Amino acid sequence: MGEIKVKVGLENFADRYMYLKNKIRKDEIRSYEMEGVVDTGAVMLALPQDVVEELGLEILRKVVVTYADERKEERPVAEGVTIKIGKRFMTTNCIVGPPRSEALIGQIILEELDLVPDCQKQTLGPRPESPIYPSLKMKYVKHKAFLKPKDQKEAFSNAKRYIANAKETLSKSPIEYDRYKDEKYVKEASGMAYLAAISAIDGRLLSTGTSPDKLPARIKECEKALRRIPHNGKLMAAMGTVYENLHIFGYYRSGVSVDMIKDGFQKAKLIIDTLSKEKVA
Repeated sequence: MGEIKVKVGLENFADRYMYLKNKIRKDEIRSYEMEGVVDTGAVMLALPQDVVEELGLEILRKVVVTYADERKEERPVAEGVTIKIGKRFMTTNCIVGPPRSEALIGQIILEELDLVPDCQKQTLGPRPESPIYPSLKMKYVKHKAFLKPKDQKEAFSNAKRYIANAKETLSKSPIEYDRYKDEKYVKEASGMAYLAAISAIDGRLLSTGTSPDKLPARIKECEKALRRIPHNGKLMAAMGTVYENLHIFGYYRSGVSVDMIKDGFQKAKLIIDTLSKEKVA
């Protein structure tokens, strides 16, 4: 059977962020289109060095890769590339292959985009069970009772403690060329800062009579709560930045851009300061 090749669109995630912040024009977003080979034996996305340079991706770390013939080689890993296959897309890191090598689409891409290779037809497409949106499996984790504050005082106290701890953790990572060098500290700090903003929203809801067991458990529920608060436009925009920059980029994607992480921290502090000082009628 022949190999499966598909057209992929690639884009610099940081450029897209800068465009959304009105800091660059849309035509300044670095992008690239090429063919990629579906490699079910690979884990990550792999892109040739010349394409990585064309996209302007930053090198994050190095890993040792094992080839099909059992050879091992140290290769760089670049961060922040958005890959689009058909109508589905995601942002991820990629292994940097030799110049002009093939782009390899590994299991992480296939699983998150919920795409299935058909070796006989030599095609790649959505699973029949999820033709519109990717369907991802996730273990349900019930929140422990102690994570729910009993009143607004405890919630706001938690928020301020979390953001202080997050700043302390983030300060442990050195900065080089506008990038944090230790993604472990950035990941941990981003998660804590995001939780700080959520705790502030909990505090506001508790102050208006919401019971602890009715506090929001999902981002959409938090956004719904913010819509009922005065000045919600400013807070909604801030929460959007906190979610994208800290929860998605910093925590889930292990992103290390100083500008994006600091912007997320600033917006988290804005939410905490605004909600903790607001008087409820």
